Amino acid sequence: VTGSDKKSSQTATFSVEDFVDDFTNDWPEDNIKETKKALENLEEEVDKVEADISTKDKATLEEKMDELREKTAEVLDFFKELNTAGKEISKLAKSGKKMPPALANNLTALNQQLKDQASQMKKISEVANHKPADNTICEYLVMVNEACAAFSAVTSVWFKGAVTILANIVLYKDAPNTGEVMNKPNIPISSNQIFMAKETGKIFVKAKLNAEYLTKKLDKADIANDLIQYASTVLLKTYCGIYNGNFTHSYTIEFRNNKGENWWTYGAEMRATFTLRYPKKNVGDIIKMKGNLEGNATKFTFFQDVAKENDFHAVSKGKIEVVPIKTFTPLAVSVATSERDIMGFGAIARGLATPAYFNIPVDAEYDVDAKKIKIFVNNAIVDFSDRIANLFVFYMVGQDLIPYPKAMTFPIHKAKTTINGIFISFK
Repeated sequence: VTGSDKKSSQTATFSVEDFVDDFTNDWPEDNIKETKKALENLEEEVDKVEADISTKDKATLEEKMDELREKTAEVLDFFKELNTAGKEISKLAKSGKKMPPALANNLTALNQQLKDQASQMKKISEVANHKPADNTICEYLVMVNEACAAFSAVTSVWFKGAVTILANIVLYKDAPNTGEVMNKPNIPISSNQIFMAKETGKIFVKAKLNAEYLTKKLDKADIANDLIQYASTVLLKTYCGIYNGNFTHSYTIEFRNNKGENWWTYGAEMRATFTLRYPKKNVGDIIKMKGNLEGNATKFTFFQDVAKENDFHAVSKGKIEVVPIKTFTPLAVSVATSERDIMGFGAIARGLATPAYFNIPVDAEYDVDAKKIKIFVNNAIVDFSDRIANLFVFYMVGQDLIPYPKAMTFPIHKAKTTINGIFISFK
């Protein structure tokens, strides 16, 4: 690839594969593996909780787990049915049967949807793979929630999307005008392709029915929803004391050159929930608590005057002009997504979907008599990604009067850095 200035270039290597090859193996292998892994992780965390709760609560928790195990088995059956169908499609393709464009597009869309779902589950599981903040029932319940978060990628909405694609595939099974339906203008569909489409429709009927069943059964929730609700509305309140509230934070940072001139300023506004929890059985004069600051940036501001930057000014000596094209600030949402869940549940799943998200564990010591609390900020579980940065795109025009397009990235501090400074200053 050669740049617009005809001088810079980049080279990359890529390969093109027939997507039918995916069906030859254990398709959708990653979905099956990540779903099984999510259940294993959850089983492990639930075992820790059950050791610290009453026999009655343990029995109810096991009922919720049995329901989830049943749903998980049904999801795995759906994936296995796709696996069976995929291998049949692969046999047809290898026997010389050709796919019409519409069928290839639908199978590609289904394949991509499956890959996206498996990728999301994997990312959530990786983020949730950490030790509890403490060996108490409260922290074990938080870990149960985070283990449940992986299942947020398996929802009725996801299955509804799969149903739509599978319906398009199955449509061709008995359609009298199959060739016409699949035709693109002036591109005839051969009898070989029509046969492939009809056979594929027959093969995917059972997978479509499974997807429709799961869409109705989950009813707009993920398969771990009942378990999460029980853990947050019953168990956490039963065994733990909870303090919670909202937290807002805004700041502006200025960068000046050696003349004292402001050449770069950026600001951020953040909003979060502040949750603290402690085992009720450990209450004393000093209550030691664990908690989280969980939220996201709600606004970014950015100003620059690159021409005043020390190094640029020294090199250019006024002979190079900067012509702005556009400045870009990171995407932010105007509300804190965490405020919808004051118990702190669902955090990991939200973190992957919310721009400029952070989840920072904190320790606290509450002096009951003095009614004072000390806050200690720990390392973040999740913090602003490296993609959270300001960007300035401009032309650099020299004495030859030829505009050269350039871009500069201006980093933004992690949320933990600025939030930690607040608590240090108040100690």
